[in-house]
Amino acid sequence: MPARARPLIEAALGGTPYLARALELLSVAEHQTSDECVAVWSEHAGAVTAVALVGLVAGSQGAGRIHLLLGPDPQLVARACDVLRAMPARFAIAEWPDDTSFADAIRRLREAGFEEDARIQDFYRPGVDQLFLRRAL
Repeated sequence: MPARARPLIEAALGGTPYLARALELLSVAEHQTSDECVAVWSEHAGAVTAVALVGLVAGSQGAGRIHLLLGPDPQLVARACDVLRAMPARFAIAEWPDDTSFADAIRRLREAGFEEDARIQDFYRPGVDQLFLRRAL
């Protein structure tokens, strides 16, 4: 399945500086070469409608990361956290640009109990901070 998420990712992030990294992570999930990135997805009529890319942080003892969260599935955050918990992660982080491309995902993470842990101002470019969200699992 992960490869079938490509159109969704391209539609959401096309024209942004974030697309290349998202597709790189999708490839890692597709080839199942690492527990650093696996895919969680939802489908409708054979098309991927939502995807989360999640995994363990290399070298950590139980730190999980949500790399990407796209699509309207209201259960996607919970399902992503369930996958991380089973890996087993003790907590999950999301390190993302505080940019309009990620606004919906950031809102859904906050609604699911993720809290801002840190912020680096102007990290990506002037006016676009890097946001660190965290939640215990």
